[in-house]
Amino acid sequence: MRSRQYFYANTVLAGHNFEYLGNPISILKGNLIVGGLFALFVLMQNLRPELALVALLAFFAVYPFLVYSSIRFLAANSSYRGIRFRFHGTLGESYLIYAGLPLLVFFALGLIILYIIFRQRKYLFGHAAYGTSRNHFRGEPGAVYAIQLEALGIGLVIALALGLVTFGIFAVLLSSEPDLLDQGASGVLGIAGVYVGLILGPVLMQQYARARMFNYSFANSFADGKVSFISNLKPWDFMWLQITNTLAIIFSLGLAIPWARVRYVKHVLAALSVLTYGPLDNIVAEKAEQESALGDAATDFFNVDIGL
Repeated sequence: MRSRQYFYANTVLAGHNFEYLGNPISILKGNLIVGGLFALFVLMQNLRPELALVALLAFFAVYPFLVYSSIRFLAANSSYRGIRFRFHGTLGESYLIYAGLPLLVFFALGLIILYIIFRQRKYLFGHAAYGTSRNHFRGEPGAVYAIQLEALGIGLVIALALGLVTFGIFAVLLSSEPDLLDQGASGVLGIAGVYVGLILGPVLMQQYARARMFNYSFANSFADGKVSFISNLKPWDFMWLQITNTLAIIFSLGLAIPWARVRYVKHVLAALSVLTYGPLDNIVAEKAEQESALGDAATDFFNVDIGL
């Protein structure tokens, strides 16, 4: 909670900072739910392995609810200029996207995975709101497929290049031991290079795709004709940021985590611009009577945060 308050307070748009209004109880509830299910899974795996699947299925059964509640909670407890954000997505749609569609992955031979990514983005961006101003998402599945396939191609090239470079480095280092190379060390080096590529290639591919999806999602979002966005997050710079942050965290034994987080947030937000057509004062907070007292009570009781 304190971490989010710090980041919100230091995020400034048009001379005004954001506010995080959440309380630690909801965060605690979310962590207890996830932690409890994980503990149950570990316990069942050790005592009754045949029942471990039950705990795993229980988690998947409540996961769409946790996603829905977490997004709703974060939006309702985020404020700018005294006006809170909202999330109007439904629980039913969350179950469709996070539980129903994934069941079709096997039958669709995995081809539906990219469509699920598109639906998740549409669910998040298409139901966000700031006061009475509703956001809309006009993205298309085809563009998401193109971005992910482009990232896949880049990942394969990176994996191949890393494999060759690693093989070359080890070959040079062991060139003074030709007998060792004759005994099959060259094959081991080749395998090692392939593994390095297979590990780092997908990681870098994911970061490239994240940057492209970030730009695409905001570029195709607009709020009731009053607000639109420009995102210019450069994928290669973003990849380098993630690489250097990871290396800093590893070599500092975790001490650089706060520095890496601040560096990450500053880099991403610096690439995002907000365009308004008319003064922001025209966007007023939603009236409290639009939600009943029962709805408020249900929000307080059921809303949890799992740190999405």
